[in-house]
Amino acid sequence: MRSILTSYLVGLITCIVAVLASRQSLSIYGVVYLVIVVWLIPRIGSAATLALVVAEQMIATLVFDQIGLFGIATRTIDPLKIVGAASLVVGVILIRR
Repeated sequence: MRSILTSYLVGLITCIVAVLASRQSLSIYGVVYLVIVVWLIPRIGSAATLALVVAEQMIATLVFDQIGLFGIATRTIDPLKIVGAASLVVGVILIRR
């Protein structure tokens, strides 16, 4: 575990330096995301981590659709979509138990 964390931390530091040098901030989010996932897996398990990732991505995409982020067509969040996202969150809770 320590070697994996060291590897990702070195990658994070390298990306921070690259971002500061190139002034592009989006690449740092991928590295932070990977570090968080690697940190979560031994704490909550791989199934709960993957379920959390899927739930997070679904909620994020609902928000992206609602506001039309990145130039995509806007789509309103209706009650059925909220129920679907809530079901994913409940799934994370159930897997975690």
